[in-house]
Amino acid sequence: MTAAPPARRYLFVCTGNVCRSPAAESLLQDGARRRGLALEARSRGTAAELHYRMPDATRRALSARGVSCDGHVARLVDAPSMAWADAVLVMTRAHREQLLEKFPQFSAKIFLLMEHCGLGGGDVADPMGRPDAAHQAAVMRLETAVAVLLDRAENAKKTIDAKK
Repeated sequence: MTAAPPARRYLFVCTGNVCRSPAAESLLQDGARRRGLALEARSRGTAAELHYRMPDATRRALSARGVSCDGHVARLVDAPSMAWADAVLVMTRAHREQLLEKFPQFSAKIFLLMEHCGLGGGDVADPMGRPDAAHQAAVMRLETAVAVLLDRAENAKKTIDAKK
């Protein structure tokens, strides 16, 4: 019997916790389930409010990939969610600066998503209030980054399994 690699906990953070971060959370959870990986994901926002809801355009972009985000409720980033995560992956440099200022004790695990995934240092643009194409583009960028995270976890699992 082979032991599973240790769970890797990712916290995705954007502004309102209704487009980018919950999309990344759902993509990672779906991908981990499909690949049989012990990964966990949560999402939060730097300015989230409970009444915020995911735009239909983001839901459609996820649904086109067979991913559901049903039941998502926007949540504000807080110290317990930061402590829970092994890595806090933010969508923009501004998010990183906000979190570094508010939670300096977690500075070692706050990363710009695209940079952390080796996809350049660019931001993932906020599609909120923009046409469907902007939501599709954001989800496509997130899908690419999440694939890197999944590949890394899969490779780590193979390495661990090979040593047994």
